[in-house]
Amino acid sequence: MVFAEFSVPVPMRDSINLSTIIIKPEKSGQYPLFLLRTPYSAKKMFTVGKMVSKQFNSVIVLQDCRGRYDSEGVFRVCDEKEDTLDTISWIKQQDWFNGELHIFGPSYLGYVALQILDEDINIKTIFAPTVLGSLKDSIYRGNVLQYHWALPWTIMTSTRVQSSLTLVNGKWPEVYKEVYKKDISLAVQDLGWPDHIWKYFLTPLDNTSWDKHDLTFNQPLDTRICLIGAWFDFLLNATLKTYEDLLQAGGKKPDLILGPWSHNGYLASQAGVESWEFGTEGKSNFLLDMKELLERERNNDPQIIKAFILRANKWVNLDSWPPNSIIEKKFYLDVNQELSEEPSKEDFTELLIEIDLENPVPTLGGNVWESYHPIEPGPVDQSPLLERIDILQFYTGPLEKSFTILGPMSVELWIKTDVPETHFTAKLVVVDAENEHKIFQDGILQITGPTESFVKITIDLLATGIKIDRNERIGLEISWSNFPKFTLPYLNGKTTQKVLISRNKESFLKIPIING
Repeated sequence: MVFAEFSVPVPMRDSINLSTIIIKPEKSGQYPLFLLRTPYSAKKMFTVGKMVSKQFNSVIVLQDCRGRYDSEGVFRVCDEKEDTLDTISWIKQQDWFNGELHIFGPSYLGYVALQILDEDINIKTIFAPTVLGSLKDSIYRGNVLQYHWALPWTIMTSTRVQSSLTLVNGKWPEVYKEVYKKDISLAVQDLGWPDHIWKYFLTPLDNTSWDKHDLTFNQPLDTRICLIGAWFDFLLNATLKTYEDLLQAGGKKPDLILGPWSHNGYLASQAGVESWEFGTEGKSNFLLDMKELLERERNNDPQIIKAFILRANKWVNLDSWPPNSIIEKKFYLDVNQELSEEPSKEDFTELLIEIDLENPVPTLGGNVWESYHPIEPGPVDQSPLLERIDILQFYTGPLEKSFTILGPMSVELWIKTDVPETHFTAKLVVVDAENEHKIFQDGILQITGPTESFVKITIDLLATGIKIDRNERIGLEISWSNFPKFTLPYLNGKTTQKVLISRNKESFLKIPIING
């Protein structure tokens, strides 16, 4: 049994009160404290709080962020540091707190925890699944806005009580086009949306205002941290960047778990995504992961790094991330739509991508947010797009033997454009025995033009862990859009961009293969 107090006002330094739920074991006394601060309603986290309290015989503090739900004030996106510090100061004054502090929560909630790491506070552990990293790194990829989540998220959080997407004027995803075609101020006025957060997300990337939302770790870590990333999470790039920054800070090395899930799937005990099941090993279990983190902290165990291999349904324990025990393999783009292990023998061949702004390549699966149908994460079949003339497609031959990809991936292209701004996209697919083209990772890069000649670009394809079976093929699809996952480039009418195939300027896919 647990005892709960609701709507407890916790005063901040500016006299604003934040609404807080306190969950305590039935027996009075002093206990470890688990803190969770959320913009998504503390009351909705009550069941999770009870589970954590019972599991770890601890006090749980659940708190609505400023300006959200029952808390006073105005919501300040990712500006949570002072409120978190004031809440901890209040906790330290409570007679039920024994001095042992833990902070937990996914996504934005994990960012809230990591934001105070440079402060002089004794935090035992931070448990941060599918974490929001520094704001710019989370919102943008390749300098292109992750439109599919940024827009609905700003709508959801722009009012005190979360707006339901079903109540928004227009239908999803058609409503995206309304906002895109018009000036933002006119679009939000027509649709009846608040726009203060959305405008902030559109701040130019070279504006220094982004800096205040960076996660900075300037001193060696004394907190045991566990980051959990997911292959089909749209914040995978932010999780991996945060891990790298924590590692560079020194001190206690953070744990890293890279699993098969989607963003929301991890907390939902996800056992499969789309048609790919994870088996008993791959089903997420956040209470077990938290328990093992506490045991590692208590025993001062060494850092753990482990990754789940999709389609093999097993975990691999690693000594480092990226893995050391890999072989980098290159597949070169060829004019015959092939991915070849041998460089192209062509002297100079231009492949054209015809752009029609009114007909962008639609998003089908991948690592997207579960915000609305039909935009859903996972290995969705790309076959419906194969007849499009604005996608360049390249494939390996049937593989002679199976192998496993594990680690960061990228594609290097020699490209040319005649317009001031355009995008290049890349998708990786596995062509299975049913001839379905299942996406397992993708990337995008904004290009500033026009370019006088061909220039080399690198598109980051993040990372994955996946087994490719014998006789299957790997596919690489190059295009200019993936909408509405990403915003579209600012273009006037139709245009053409080019990819070069040449033995002197090699374009290739680079993937890491597990050695042995």
